Amino acid sequence: MSKGAKNNHLKSNVNEFLSNKRNIEALTNVIDSFKNALERQIPVTSILLSCETIFVELLRSRDMTIQIKSLQGKENTPENNYKQFLQERYIETFNLIVECLGSDKQSDANQALSTCMKFIAIEGTFPLEIHDNNQTEFPIVHLNKVISKLLLSQRIMKNVIVKLSEYTMFDDFCYFVWKLLLKNLIPTTKNDLTNEFVQNYLELLNVLIPASPNNNQKNAEQDDDDEKRFLCRQVKFDQQLLRKNVNKIWNFIVQWPHNDVTQRQLLVLLLEKVLIYLDKPALLTDYLMDTLDVGGQVSLLALQGIFILIHKYNMSYPNIYEKLYAMFEPEIFHMKFKPRLFHLADIFLSSTYLPETLVAAFAKRLARLSLVAPPQDIIIILYFIGNLIIRHPGLKRLICDANGGHEISNDPFLMDECDPNKSFALQSSLWEIQLLKSHMLPYISQTAKNITSQPLPNREWDLGEYLEVKENDLFDQEISKKAKEYALTFERPMTETKNQHTAISKYWKF
Repeated sequence: MSKGAKNNHLKSNVNEFLSNKRNIEALTNVIDSFKNALERQIPVTSILLSCETIFVELLRSRDMTIQIKSLQGKENTPENNYKQFLQERYIETFNLIVECLGSDKQSDANQALSTCMKFIAIEGTFPLEIHDNNQTEFPIVHLNKVISKLLLSQRIMKNVIVKLSEYTMFDDFCYFVWKLLLKNLIPTTKNDLTNEFVQNYLELLNVLIPASPNNNQKNAEQDDDDEKRFLCRQVKFDQQLLRKNVNKIWNFIVQWPHNDVTQRQLLVLLLEKVLIYLDKPALLTDYLMDTLDVGGQVSLLALQGIFILIHKYNMSYPNIYEKLYAMFEPEIFHMKFKPRLFHLADIFLSSTYLPETLVAAFAKRLARLSLVAPPQDIIIILYFIGNLIIRHPGLKRLICDANGGHEISNDPFLMDECDPNKSFALQSSLWEIQLLKSHMLPYISQTAKNITSQPLPNREWDLGEYLEVKENDLFDQEISKKAKEYALTFERPMTETKNQHTAISKYWKF
């Protein structure tokens, strides 16, 4: 059967059932088509929409709703038995849709999530069972199936979880998702605590936690009874409850086993979302200091966390400059967070009260790295060194020594020394910048000349203008420059031949 014929057959079954809701065969055909599509691993978006059409109508029309009396319970009548049958098909279909959340085809996974959330929203308003008190409950059982699938899947569910962020505007949704997250903090077995589970859990937290406490107020000037704040039930979810949940969950997830990927993910979440909600940020001291020794991007993110604690919470860290000094290795030029490192280093070294021995070591180490750095990073390094010299005028003698014919082979600077105060940087010179004055790229050579020129400008260069510069930007900048036009011939060509005084022009006419 062709694709068009299958779609027509599917639509026919949907229309037949909606026109006669006792047509069990038509409903069964739709569900069987769903199962068959999942087994054959073919696209199911059309089937998802068909199931959504059927069961949304059944929920809204209350054709599946059963009245429960407090003393008598559920009556055993043919009508209730048929409604029970429809409920079983609804739950069966919902479970099939949840399985589609892990589909390889992103459109199917996104549609599955939309359908699940639509069912949850409508079921919360039109429940499957009505009790004498007429009190409606949030369908947390179905929400739990969705969250469990997102967390326990054997793959990274980032794209689907990002789409889930569309529902974080609803207080009741956030309230019950946080409740489920707290429930899943302790997996049943250690085997459940896989890297995929940790990554999906962190992605879900990233979606739920606002970047700023004010973002969670959802327009506080609005009336609290505004139905737009609730998916299906009015449940209060305030700032105090959010802070309590974040603190409780953080104390658990920071103790989970993490690889490099989840460690980076955890630190980014900490810096961008979690830190402002923690009641006792000082407890991060040991964690950040231990993470600072890991190396690479993880250490850089930990360094940013330490800077925030120093700047906002007046924390003091021993040997922080030694840690920062050790990060400047050739590998930084291939790091995703390289601009962040230069930005943080510029802030850490912004004080004019730092000892010249320390600042000279950073300047010398950066100058040495400039010899192996890509062109766009050489620009950053040169201006960074220039700013250090402007802050500490005593470092100008490093440039003067470089102009004095210092022998490179006798350079006393110890590049491998971990302690910047023992690197003998003040006894050396910035001969590396002198070499860059002869760089093949005019922009770099001119920048190096500006750094070594005397006197330096009074104002520092803004590193922010150069941190995101790419190699293609330097190329475009060079080719956009206008060059002088030089004459390539003394005689203006009047014909197709280049030279009018050749044998070709004498015997041939074009």
